[in-house]
Formats: sequence, structure tokens, C-alpha cells
Amino acid sequence: MDPSKDRPLAGSMAQHRKGGVELVDPREQVRRYVYSNVYDIGARAKPYEKLAVAKNGLYVVECLVAQGVMPQWCLQPHDEFILCLEGEVRIDFIEPRTELPPGTHASVPGEELGHIIVREGNLCLLPKGVAYKLSAARRSLLLQQAKQSADTVFAWEEICEGWK
Repeated sequence: MDPSKDRPLAGSMAQHRKGGVELVDPREQVRRYVYSNVYDIGARAKPYEKLAVAKNGLYVVECLVAQGVMPQWCLQPHDEFILCLEGEVRIDFIEPRTELPPGTHASVPGEELGHIIVREGNLCLLPKGVAYKLSAARRSLLLQQAKQSADTVFAWEEICEGWK
């Protein structure tokens, strides 16, 4: 076993090694790929800023830092998923009493459905039509799969190397 090749790499926002892309086909061009280190992005991100790290049509994977209480409730007409990479995050859920438009809301009248705690390695479904709000006692890192929205920040040039 070659320890440099066969040992899994681990990272955190405090300690990580920024990666790159290794092209297999020499006909490919590096500018076609977005590559990043989510720990590096998370170390610099503002809390609850949704930084896109991958895109496939309408869907994006967003790097999201949870710290303190999310300022608003979020409600979407489609399922979303959160993967916790570092830390611990509480997700509270409310089933709205009335129909609300998709997006963020200062408050959501409805029935509290409870909460879930996600820790490193946990994947959580954010069901369609159910409002959610995140909170974290300490800075925590998440990946969120969602549809692209007005809150999605595309910062490819700040994230990627070798584009110019």
C-alpha cells in the first residue's frame, strides 16, 4: 500500500490542501471544468452564502457555511439535500398553514414538525413544501444540492485556478 496514493485524504476548513484537476484525455481543456476545494471555499465564505461549486442544468451543488441562526426560513417546491462535511447543524422544519411562494420568508405560520441534527457525514432530505431553518453553535460546512435560485452565487473565477 502506497500511503500517498492509497490513504484517504481528509480536510477541514482550518486545515486543507487545495486540489486541482487531472485531465485523462489530452484533448480536453481545463477551462471546461470547475474544480475547487470546498474546505477552502468554506473557510472564506460568509455564513449562509450559497456558493455554487458544481452545476448541471438547473441543479447546483452549493457550498454553505452554517454559523449562528439562519436569518430566514427557506421553502422550495422541490426536494433539496444537505450533506454535512464538518461540524454539527440543527435543521428545524415547519409545514406551512397556507400556500407560500418559493424562497425565503421572515416567518412561516404553520405546524412545527420538529428538528434534526446533522453531523459530519450525515445526509439530510429537505422535503418540498416544508420550510426549514438552519442553526449551528460553531462554524459548520455543508454541501447543498438544490435548483439554481436568486440566492445562488456563482464565483467560478474566485474559486478556480488556471482559467486565464
